[in-house]
Amino acid sequence: YGLIFGGIMAYVAGAALPLNIENGTLDLALARPISRTRYYLETTFGVFASGILMGLFILFCVWIVSLFVKNPGIDWQWAWITQLVQFAFFVFAIGVGLLVGSLVDASRTAGGVTVGLIFLGYLINIFGGVSSKFDWLLKIGPFYYAPATDVFVLHQLTWWHPLVLVAAGLVCGIIGLVVFNRRDLPTV
Repeated sequence: YGLIFGGIMAYVAGAALPLNIENGTLDLALARPISRTRYYLETTFGVFASGILMGLFILFCVWIVSLFVKNPGIDWQWAWITQLVQFAFFVFAIGVGLLVGSLVDASRTAGGVTVGLIFLGYLINIFGGVSSKFDWLLKIGPFYYAPATDVFVLHQLTWWHPLVLVAAGLVCGIIGLVVFNRRDLPTV
């Protein structure tokens, strides 16, 4: 879930700012009396809104499928909690994407780097689970803090794990805002 949908959110967030730099619409937008901060925040909220819609659509699809399955056994309270945990992962992916998008001028490059970072987190999670010698790797990867199967199937959640992802995403997003405000934009 986090690899596919988190990767999509990271790509969208990473490519959002550089795409407007590439096609020249950022110059047009900033020619109006709006600040770079407002433009960055509006882009951020637009990506967050798409993440919320994606999460709601996934729950809607699960509900539709559960109508056709005899006794699906879905605990909807834990399904919503799982979705909130995964939204914390979205916040992390969006924050990383916006940070990379603030640093890079090419949209495909920024999107690809952010998806690569999410995939690197997935590889860290895989290698961390191989042996007890590599348990320390689990704690530095983002997937450790968004355990969807533990929440949905086992009904277990360490309450502060999603907060680590939210905090990391917000820190990345704030650093991206500072970088975006201070950098020179290339002319087209």
